[in-house]
Amino acid sequence: MTVARLKSGPTRWAVPEENQSLLVAPAPDQVSSILAANRELLWNSQEHQAYDLQGYTYGELLKICREELLQKAISYTRSYRDVALPVQSDASSLPIIVGGHQPDIFHPGVWAKNFAIDRWSRENRGVGLQILIDTDVPKSLGMNVPGGSLEDPRLKYIELDRRRDRVPYEAWEVQNTAAFQGFGNRVTQCIAPLVGDPFMNRYWPKVMERAKVVRQVGLCIAQARHQFEAEWGLQTLELPQSEVCKGSVFRWFTAHLLAHLPRFHEIHNSVLAEYRDQNRLRNNAHPVPDMNAAENWLEAPFWIWSDQDPHRRPLHCHYQGDKLLLTGEKGIEFSIQATPEGDLHTAVEQLATAEAEGIHIRSRALVTTMFARLFCGDLFVHGIGGGNYDRLTDAMTQRFFGLQSPEYMVVSGTLRLPLQKTGASSEDIRRCDTRLRDLIFNPDRILRQSANLNTSSSCENWIAEKQQWIATPLTPENGSTRHQAIHRCNTALQPFVQELSDAFHAERKQLVAKIRADKILAARDYAFCLFPENLLGEFLLDSVGRSL
Repeated sequence: MTVARLKSGPTRWAVPEENQSLLVAPAPDQVSSILAANRELLWNSQEHQAYDLQGYTYGELLKICREELLQKAISYTRSYRDVALPVQSDASSLPIIVGGHQPDIFHPGVWAKNFAIDRWSRENRGVGLQILIDTDVPKSLGMNVPGGSLEDPRLKYIELDRRRDRVPYEAWEVQNTAAFQGFGNRVTQCIAPLVGDPFMNRYWPKVMERAKVVRQVGLCIAQARHQFEAEWGLQTLELPQSEVCKGSVFRWFTAHLLAHLPRFHEIHNSVLAEYRDQNRLRNNAHPVPDMNAAENWLEAPFWIWSDQDPHRRPLHCHYQGDKLLLTGEKGIEFSIQATPEGDLHTAVEQLATAEAEGIHIRSRALVTTMFARLFCGDLFVHGIGGGNYDRLTDAMTQRFFGLQSPEYMVVSGTLRLPLQKTGASSEDIRRCDTRLRDLIFNPDRILRQSANLNTSSSCENWIAEKQQWIATPLTPENGSTRHQAIHRCNTALQPFVQELSDAFHAERKQLVAKIRADKILAARDYAFCLFPENLLGEFLLDSVGRSL
C-alpha cells in the first residue's frame, strides 16, 4: 500500500474579488469527465469494491447507502416542495452530485454552489443533493446588517433568537418567539435606507410558514430557501446531515473507524502535522485541532451529545476487553463490540440503540466530507474553505483505507450589495501622509511652491537659513550642529504651513471615514436576504449560468 502525500496543487484557492464573479475549479467543462472518472473509481475499481468493512464490502455498502440516501432525501424534500427526478432502474446507475453547508442564511457566493450542482446534475442526467450540516454549532445566532447612510453606514447585529448557549442546529429550537418572528422586520427596517426592497420581504414569510411545521430553526431557514429554488426551477434534493448519521451505512462506517481508532488517530494527527508544515501554519488548532490522547483514552473524530444535554462534546474511546467504551462528558457512556478483526453487526446495532435512547454520535468536519465523498455522491462540490482543507481528507483516506479519493470541485462567488462606493483607497491615505510628512521636514520647499500661502520677512529668513545649512557639507564635526539647526528652521516654519497642515489632516480624516464606509458597503459576506431579488436572480441564474 502506497502512502498518500498531500496534493501539491494551489496552496489556497483565492476568494473572487470582482463583483458578480465566480470561482470554479477545475474548469466547468471538465465536470462530465471528472464525474465519469469518479464513478469508475467508486463503482468499478477492484480496490474499492472489495475493501472489507468487517461484515460488508465497500461495494455492498455503497449500493445500500445510495438507495437509503435517495429514499430519505426524496421523502424529506417532498415534505415541503415538489421535485422532479430522472427515472433510473436503481440507485447505482444514477449519478449524484453532492454539496453541503450549514442550514443558515449564507451569502450569495455560497448559494452559487446550489445552482452549479443543479446545472451539472441535469447535464449529466443525475441528481443534485445538498446535505444540510445541521450537526454543526451555529457561529452566530443572528447576523450583521448594514444601515445608516452611504456617507455614514453602520453595522448592526440583529438577533435571530435569544439564548445563552450554543447547541447544534439539529437541537436548536426557538427560545424567544418574539425575536424570531420579528427578525425579518428588524432586518428590513435596518437596511431600508440602503436597500429599499430586500429579498427578506418575500423570504421571511416563507420561513414563518415553515416554522408552523418544523421546530428546528435551521431547517425552517433552509426549507424556505429551497422553496425559492423551486420557484426558480432548481430540482435538487436536500437532507439534513443528522439523518445521514442515522443511516445504517454511516453507522457501519463509524464502527469501522472506531474499531481501528489507534491507527486512524495516528494518521489524522500526522497528516495534520504535514499540512501545517507545508503551509507554514504555527497554530496547532488550524485547520482543525489534533485529536488528543490521555492515558488509555483516545479522542475520536466524532461528537457526542444527548437529548438531556444537547451540547456536543468530543467522543473519547478505550478498550475494555473486546468492548470499546464510548464516552463524552456529563455522564454519557456506553460500549460497543468493535475490534479490528471482528464482525461489526453487533456494534452497528448498539449504535442504533444508543440513538434510539437519545445519545447521538455525529461526525466532525473532515470525516463528514470523507463519508460524503466515499458513499453519498459521485462528485462533491466544495466552497473555498472545504476545498482547501479536503486535501487532508484525501491523504487520510488513502493512508487509512488504502483507497484513492474521488476528485472534487470548488465553487464560490462574490456578489456585493448595489451601493455606490466612494472609491477612496489606502493609496490616497499614503499620498496624504506623504504631504503631511513634507510639511514637517520640507516646509521651505512647499512654501516656495505655494503662491497662495502668506509669508513674511521672518519666514524668508528661516528659509534662507535652512538653505544655508543644507548647502553646508556634512562632516563628522558639524553633524549634530547641522541637524539641530535644520530641525530648528523646520519648527520655526510650521506656523506658516499650519493652514495647509490642517487641510491635509481634515482630508485624511475624511479619507479614513470613506474607506471605513466602503469596507462596510462592499463586504462580500452579507446574507442573501439583504439583496434585491432581481439582483440575486441576475447573479445566480444569469451570471452563474453563463460561467458554468
